[in-house]
Amino acid sequence: MVKRSITVFFILFAFLLLLVLSMPEKRVEPPNEFHAVKGLIDLSGWNMDETKILRLDGEWEFYWNQLLIPQDFQSQIPSFDKVYMQVPGLWNGKFIKGEKLPAFGCATYRLVLEHVPAREVMALKKGNARFSSKVYVNGEEIISDGLPAQTSKDYRSGNTPKLGFFESDSDKIEILIQVANYEYMNSGIPVSIELGSDDVMLHQHQRDLMLALAIFAVLLTIAFLYLIFFVVARMKGIKEYILPLFSLFCSLFAIGNGLSDQRPLLLILPEISFTVAFKMKDLFLSVNFITLLWVFHEFKNGLLPLRPTKIISCVYGGYLLVILTFPIYEYYKIHQLVMVSNTIILLVLLIRAILLFVEKAEGLLLFVSVLAVNFYSFDCILFSLGFKTDSGFSQVFMMIFAIVMIFLLSMHYLNAIRQLQTSVMRTQEAEIAFLRAQINPHFLYNALNSIAALCATKPKKAEEVVIELSQYLRRSFDFKRIDAMTTLAKEMELLEAYCKKGGALHT
Repeated sequence: MVKRSITVFFILFAFLLLLVLSMPEKRVEPPNEFHAVKGLIDLSGWNMDETKILRLDGEWEFYWNQLLIPQDFQSQIPSFDKVYMQVPGLWNGKFIKGEKLPAFGCATYRLVLEHVPAREVMALKKGNARFSSKVYVNGEEIISDGLPAQTSKDYRSGNTPKLGFFESDSDKIEILIQVANYEYMNSGIPVSIELGSDDVMLHQHQRDLMLALAIFAVLLTIAFLYLIFFVVARMKGIKEYILPLFSLFCSLFAIGNGLSDQRPLLLILPEISFTVAFKMKDLFLSVNFITLLWVFHEFKNGLLPLRPTKIISCVYGGYLLVILTFPIYEYYKIHQLVMVSNTIILLVLLIRAILLFVEKAEGLLLFVSVLAVNFYSFDCILFSLGFKTDSGFSQVFMMIFAIVMIFLLSMHYLNAIRQLQTSVMRTQEAEIAFLRAQINPHFLYNALNSIAALCATKPKKAEEVVIELSQYLRRSFDFKRIDAMTTLAKEMELLEAYCKKGGALHT
């Protein structure tokens, strides 16, 4: 038990280390680093061959409740109230002149880059700006994601990572970003704005999209394979309902994940509005959580009993109706409560899995799978609350879960096949035993010798005896009666055939 406890400790430590390494670094930038100070970055020391992609982090100029355009800054003394806001970061909860900023509203971010290295074409990437944005560089609009507005009526949401290209013919770059939000619980720019050469930025953007699409394709492939496994097992008489449940889980997560982070599914379905896509993401991931509970219920009896599984499923079914019925800002009022409930349920499952492994020395892979789901949930919570600037690492935990579950279910499937093979062997042995019980060898020897004698003296009679013997044997070798009752009429037919054959042999 001590060794198993130590194993649990080291696995927990490894997962915790992964989570810590994925957290953004909190360090004080030295004066000569490329860090925004009061809305300005001096890039005179930027070597684009060594640092190909630059994160424009630091203090950006911030103009609350105003959607400014480049022409508004052409005068030498702009008449706007200017403060500074950290990027990446959220504006809700911050104070301006003693006033706490709400989540709903609009603002303009501005940053000036000086002594930019000469480059004909450059690119800027906007990862996540909640919940709509528009980006200007040197007076030109290069990115539009949704429609920022000063009222919710004119506003349209959009929050997909996008890349914008611009020509740089001077050593100074002005970046202006309009951001508006009237739907989500947090507002601002929680992810770094990135700058680099056009080819490098395009390569990185395409790589991120291909990775997201690859995860989508892998999960759907796993779902399809396990659906086939279930069909094959069902054809062989094996009822393994955990296989279609895991197939459903992978399908739902593939769609939900495809609408998160890089949102690759929006490239396939460009006509879907971002609000609908966002609600679909929450819907699929919530159904996915319900499916996950049933997977754990079916996989290990006792890890999650049937009654709690049904109750939780019904409660989450009500939450699904709320997602479908209410706007985002309404159902997100209880979203944090749902996330807390998810965390509590997953922690209970984790504790039960640990006790199962430590006390009974079984379920190590099950413990690892439940742990991976816990860290996936925790990582998503940290990102949604703004403590993390990148949600991509959460997919690492989910892929760990998928890989472990593949091993678990494969072993489960192979054990079921072995049990089926053992059952078939036992059935065959029973059939052979039944066959032997139906035939008296001495009776068969005597019958064949008599037929041989009749062939020489009475060929016609020998033919009749062969026919009677074949009918008797056909009725005797009815294997359907091994495990079932027979009728009196069939037994009488068998007795009649026996009597005819016996009488024929002695005639």
